Amino acid sequence: MTPTSTTSSKSDIAYQRVKHALLSGKLSSGRQLRLEALSKDYEIGATPLRHALARLENEGFVELIPNRGYFATSLSGSDFRDLIFSRQVIEDALLEKSIVAGDDTWEADVVASFHLLQKCKLEFDDGDLDQIKQWNSRHLRFHTALLSGFHAPRLLSTYIGLFDHLQRHQMAIMVLPGTTGLTLTKPELTEIRQQLLSATSNERHAAIMEAALMKNVPLSLDLMREHVSFTQMEMKTSEDKNE
Repeated sequence: MTPTSTTSSKSDIAYQRVKHALLSGKLSSGRQLRLEALSKDYEIGATPLRHALARLENEGFVELIPNRGYFATSLSGSDFRDLIFSRQVIEDALLEKSIVAGDDTWEADVVASFHLLQKCKLEFDDGDLDQIKQWNSRHLRFHTALLSGFHAPRLLSTYIGLFDHLQRHQMAIMVLPGTTGLTLTKPELTEIRQQLLSATSNERHAAIMEAALMKNVPLSLDLMREHVSFTQMEMKTSEDKNE
């Protein structure tokens, strides 16, 4: 292995580890990302970490402030609304085209991805981040399968990136609300968690899948929009109140 490929491999490892920490909330909104601390925590050298942080900056997960260093990008209500709007625009367009163009292979992939999703239970109370990570991965696979009947790789890649950013917001409020300055009472947090569990239940995903496989575009779009409607509750954040 050449020195260049070794550096690239280490940079990829650093990227995956830091990104996972950002998505899971371990590296919280607005937190300064010091190279020395990251190198110790993730057992990666400074050079691969710099490459990883530059990549994450390009993707919008971290920001470089002159003379201060890297910081985890702050979460805000306005950013969340923009992510939801962008997701819905792409989802509406691709879902319709995917249903119309989808063949037997597409149908089989949708069914297989739903099978995996329903075998993974989403829970917040025990704080098992690995279990939540697995559910998020299978949830994303189900949604991308639905949209993959129509060939639009660039748009689908953008959609996947939006999902990652949305995951940061959802993890912050569902699992680690105290790390982001969210002003939620315990009853409010319980209500939001219940809405999320309802919106992401196997029954709702099954209904979306069945409508898509029946080639019922209007019903599929309505069910998909309803699926993400719970997220409006996430606007009860301290960032919103300050805007």
